[in-house]
Amino acid sequence: RRRPDSREKMAAPADAATLTGDFVAYMNAAATAFHSVAEVARRLTAAGFEELRDTDPAWRLSPNGTYFFRRNGTAIVAFAVGGSYDPATSAAIMVGAHTDSPCPKLKPRSTLDKVGHTMLGVVGYGGALFHTWFDRDLTVAGRALVRVASADTQGTVTVESRLVRLPKPVCRIPNLAIHLLTADERHGNAGFKPNLQHHLPPLLAT
Repeated sequence: RRRPDSREKMAAPADAATLTGDFVAYMNAAATAFHSVAEVARRLTAAGFEELRDTDPAWRLSPNGTYFFRRNGTAIVAFAVGGSYDPATSAAIMVGAHTDSPCPKLKPRSTLDKVGHTMLGVVGYGGALFHTWFDRDLTVAGRALVRVASADTQGTVTVESRLVRLPKPVCRIPNLAIHLLTADERHGNAGFKPNLQHHLPPLLAT
């Protein structure tokens, strides 16, 4: 690694601690892609960015303006317009990242009953290291679509999107006891190869 030049500006320990704490706070808030986008939108708004709607036929943008828009609650795009921006000659610099991460996702019909126990039907999403999900306290987070009755006299019902995050552990994906493993599984020769359909559903344990 290149050693930093003494003339380079380096963050003071207090600044580094502040940045680290802020990053940890963001990661704790961004439990899912939906929560990540909501947290980024909150931070952008606090920083003076104006939210746009991607469904608007035209945007009114101003030089030196800062804007963002969301799509489906899982994607967010923020941008700044330069003071000398010319749509005919100016270019754009883009940086991208993803808001989702590998995890077990609930199926639309997620209730499973096995031998008197209630489990959650899930599907593996992404290239997760699923062995890290076993024998850990887990909760449920995401987005729910809720029917809401309108206050008018027409009896109108609308559908609203709301973030969900249970504040405590409610389930666990248990490992097999060592007595039920094959010799290869016990000694690591076969590796950890769970069947995601049969072995990944978490057991509700409230």
